Formats: sequence, C-alpha cells, structure tokens
Amino acid sequence: MSSNSSLLAAVKMCYAKVNGSCVKTPYAPGSRVILCIVFGFGAVLAVFVNFLVISILHFKQLHSPANVLIASLARADFLVGVTVMPFSMVRSVESCWHFGKSFCTFHTCCNVAFCYSSLFPLCFISIDRYIAVPDPLVYPTKFTVSV
Repeated sequence: MSSNSSLLAAVKMCYAKVNGSCVKTPYAPGSRVILCIVFGFGAVLAVFVNFLVISILHFKQLHSPANVLIASLARADFLVGVTVMPFSMVRSVESCWHFGKSFCTFHTCCNVAFCYSSLFPLCFISIDRYIAVPDPLVYPTKFTVSV
C-alpha cells in the first residue's frame, strides 16, 4: 500500500488541486532550452518567410492565378505561425497548458480553422498545376486572375 502512495507522490500533476489534471512530464533544463530555441526558431521562420511570400501581392505584375493561390496559402500559414505555434510550443515544452480554459478553446479553434484554411489552397494549387502542366499554352486563356 505504501508503494502506491509513494508512486502517486512521485507523479506530478500540472494542477494539483484540479481533479483530472494532466500529468506533468518535465524535461531537463538543457533539453528545455534547446526545445525552446528550436520551436521558437520554427515559429519565427514561419512568420517571416510567409510574410515575405504574402508581399508578392504588392506588385501588380505578379498577380497571376498561381501566385494568388500561393499567397493565400502563405496567409493561412502566417496566421498559424502567429496564433498557434508559440502557444503550442509552450505547451509542448512545459507539458501543461498555462493560459486558461477559455484561451485553450480559442487556441483550438484557431488551430483547426487556420490548419484547414491552409489545406484548401494546397488542394487548389494542385488542381491548378494539374491543369497547367499538360496544356501550358491553353492555361493562360482559361485561367485569369478574375476566374
């Protein structure tokens, strides 16, 4: 009986006073720093690179159907990098959610919405390329920015 109580004492919960709280699995301090650097670099890279891709729509000469689809994909990925990745990074490194229940719901909604809105441009880009590759001479007449 004492072995069970010692096992329960050794297990740390994210929130000890909350029933059904998640089990906290902490990393070593060195591993946490490395994970924070790698995940943080990934989030910053996602935001920066997608912002550069979005900026192609600034130039009128680059307004082609394929570029509009790519910019749409970049917008969705930019929003994932800004609203989802930093908070998911903290949750992954700390193994607990520290931002409250209502923000967890908001984060989950943003995660689902922006990840799905990232998938749709990928599908349309693949359809666009599927049509453009076999008939490259007919493609510019069938697909314009307005279409």
